Amino acid sequence: MTKKISRILLLVCILLNGTETIAATPEENPSYIEKSGDLYLSESDQIWALKTARTAIKNYLTDKSFYVPDYTPEIFSTSPRKVYVSLYNIETHELRSCKSRQGAKNLGESIVKAAIESTKDSRFETLSQNELDEILIDINILNSYRPILDIELDSAYEPGIDGIRLMENGSSLATFLPGIATTHNYDKDTLLEKLCLKADIAESCYQDSDYYYQKFTTFAFIEDGNGGTTTLKRTNNYLDEIDLENIEYLVTGNGEWLLNHT
Repeated sequence: MTKKISRILLLVCILLNGTETIAATPEENPSYIEKSGDLYLSESDQIWALKTARTAIKNYLTDKSFYVPDYTPEIFSTSPRKVYVSLYNIETHELRSCKSRQGAKNLGESIVKAAIESTKDSRFETLSQNELDEILIDINILNSYRPILDIELDSAYEPGIDGIRLMENGSSLATFLPGIATTHNYDKDTLLEKLCLKADIAESCYQDSDYYYQKFTTFAFIEDGNGGTTTLKRTNNYLDEIDLENIEYLVTGNGEWLLNHT
């Protein structure tokens, strides 16, 4: 079996497990905010965000300057949101950094500040300017937080779709993005233990009633390596609900990207 065929089979396995990588299409819908507060960005606005993040990183590494775009699409002038900017090695696909930053005046500034913060993730060596051509930028824009009780986690929290954060007295102590649970194959208890440890608390903290949880979804997208964007959408599907025609469509639409990036 060739490596390319193996990768196509891997794509089918990913789809059956409920993770879709959906490439943006030329016939894009405009960006909008739903009544629920959830965000959708068009392909062109995703590209603007990714280019803005990359320029912000480049400028900061060059002379510590704060990048202010000459033009900002309307959607990025809306209220600030929590934004995580992750950097991945373009060859190994290993995480290089993942950071967020508070205190922005709008969504566009949230992206710039998170991008700058991603250059100095304390878990890794400080990013150097020479690495700019070796990374892909991934952006997660968080939607509204919703309360969740520990007893509900098995049903109300969906790994791969929902992110989760640990709370105490109205303050956020630690956050996991939606992909953490599925990437590391964490069960419920392990996920909560790791979340406690991330907050520098004993791993059994989730058994303490002083702590509680909130969940959230994200609008996530990543550079495709060719100046474009790939929107990341996660869904959970039961096997008897799998549409084979839909799988064929997804394989056809995303196979080339996966073959070049896996």
